Amino acid sequence: MMGQGRPGGSMTVTISATSSHCLSWDADSPRWLKSSWPGMANVARSAGDQRRGGTGTAAQCLGLGDGTRVARHDGRDRWVAKSVAPPLAESLAQGLQVSRFLDDSGIAAGAPVPALTGSVTADAAFGDRMALLTWVPGTPLTGNGESERRLIGATLARVHRVLRDRDVPGGQRFDWVNPAAPHLGLRSWIRPAVGAAVDALDAFRRQVPGWPEGLLHADPAPEAFRYDRATGSCGIIDWSSALHGPLLCDLASAVMYLGGPDRAAAMTDAHQAAGLLFRQEITDGLPVMLRFRWAVQADYFAWRVISNDLTGITGPEENEKGLEDARLFLAADALNTTAAAPQVRAQERSV
Repeated sequence: MMGQGRPGGSMTVTISATSSHCLSWDADSPRWLKSSWPGMANVARSAGDQRRGGTGTAAQCLGLGDGTRVARHDGRDRWVAKSVAPPLAESLAQGLQVSRFLDDSGIAAGAPVPALTGSVTADAAFGDRMALLTWVPGTPLTGNGESERRLIGATLARVHRVLRDRDVPGGQRFDWVNPAAPHLGLRSWIRPAVGAAVDALDAFRRQVPGWPEGLLHADPAPEAFRYDRATGSCGIIDWSSALHGPLLCDLASAVMYLGGPDRAAAMTDAHQAAGLLFRQEITDGLPVMLRFRWAVQADYFAWRVISNDLTGITGPEENEKGLEDARLFLAADALNTTAAAPQVRAQERSV
């Protein structure tokens, strides 16, 4: 989320009877599945039959990008399995606690299914740490159109109402950007721009203390919101870590993904209508937080470029594109001009 945790080889796949592309970690996957989660024996057996040339029982396998696979078992049950490298296991478990808070409050968020041990994660036979997640029904939003933007703002406000003043032990604290980090020396402009944005945010928070805080999503791009037309409900997925900070940070992130304050006006109005943030807090604080949010992008993509991290993208040019988008916004902001905020694509999400 937002670059606060460095990618270490994460993958989301389906636990279902389906093709080898959806359940093919290694030959022991079915046995591991049966031994780790209750109710999975038949699914695992069907998956094994499928690999041995049987028909299996899967109806569909959908690719969602970044290694994500979601499948349907007999057209009824769905589970999503998320795989992370061992260094990210604790962060994932903390994020799943946040999704559980929301699920318990009636907001579909991909809450974890406890393993037989009672843990929300389990060691997989191939060495990673796995979590079995509840499928969130619906289709991802695009952010196109005022009605979708209002739905994003209203849903984010519902999330914030549940998560305000809550915390997860050991979770990350705002803010996490280090202007002295070595990777910010990748380009001559990055460290000064990131440092200036962090300094401006710190100064503003000293002048205007007491911002409402809580657990954040930290990366509320439109596609993280899933709208179920059958029920009229909207859920939110991708809870990979627990980050505590100002609710305004989430709002600024959503503004960034929608293409800037003007395009996101309906979203911010819908969020403000919930009463969690005062209009003046948004008016005064959003420009400062949005500048910081673009500094996060610069920090994140500088790290990806220097590490040659290609997780979720087709080539290094996409990392360079993310870095250039951040440069353009921060340069315009430094000149007190209206930045032509790029609409960030899914591949450019700092997750």
